[in-house]
Amino acid sequence: MSTNSSLLQTIEPDDPSVAQAPSRNTASNTRPAVVLTPNNLASAPADAESGIAGILRQSAHPAALFCLYFFRTSAIAVYILCGLLTNNYVLSTVVVVVLLAMDFWNCRNVAGRTLVGLRFWNQ
Repeated sequence: MSTNSSLLQTIEPDDPSVAQAPSRNTASNTRPAVVLTPNNLASAPADAESGIAGILRQSAHPAALFCLYFFRTSAIAVYILCGLLTNNYVLSTVVVVVLLAMDFWNCRNVAGRTLVGLRFWNQ
C-alpha cells in the first residue's frame, strides 16, 4: 500500500455480488439449499401435548430419561421441603449434595451415553 493512495480506495465492498471472483467450476459448486427440520417424534397427535408421559413414550431409553428427571427434581424438592420437615441444616445439605452427585454421575455416565451418545475420556 502506497502512502499516496486513498484509504477509501483500499476498502473492499461487503456485497459479494459486486466483487465476486469467478470460479472455475460453477456447475458443481451450486448445491440445493439445506433445510433443517425437526423430526416428527410424536407418534400420535396426543403425544405432543401429554407432557412428561409423552416425552417418556417418545424416548428411545425411557428408564435413563426417568432417572435423569428423577434425580434433578428430587434434589430440588428436598432443598425446598427439607426446611419444612426438619431444622437440621447439615442433614438437608448432605442429602441435596448426594442427590446432585447422583444426578451428575447419571447425566455423565448413563444418560449422556445412552440418550446422546456422548463419551467422556481423553486419548
